[in-house]
Amino acid sequence: MSIAGKALTTYLDITGAPLRALGQDAMVDRVHASIKDVAGSLLRDETLRADARLQRGAMDEQARAEAKEAKADEIRAEGAAAVARKTAAKKTRARKVADAQAEAIDLQDAKARKEALAAEAAAVREERAAVEAKAEALRLEDATERAKAARKK
Repeated sequence: MSIAGKALTTYLDITGAPLRALGQDAMVDRVHASIKDVAGSLLRDETLRADARLQRGAMDEQARAEAKEAKADEIRAEGAAAVARKTAAKKTRARKVADAQAEAIDLQDAKARKEALAAEAAAVREERAAVEAKAEALRLEDATERAKAARKK
């Protein structure tokens, strides 16, 4: 690289520093590469032009890497969203199964209570029938005793 090329590179580094501090690295690099290429053409400095081509190639590679990283981030986000959806669906299914089981248990409990009440009602009817039969037997016995007493008189 010629002395003029080295001077230009140093000048560009110094003047680009404030913009780099602001996070404008990519823009500064592109402008510097263009300036180096034009200056290399005017000064017939192939080293300066090669440096410009390398700088552009590095920037293009950096842009590709950033694009791939962005795509990877997107894929990771999609994967996380898919996992979240599947987890939510599993939780929903589990809640539905639990609700169905609880409902089935409630129905079994209700059926058992109904059967118990029906058995109790049947027992009460049988007891009532036995009480009525005993009352009838006592009434007949009493009537028989009165009839015997009336004949003896």
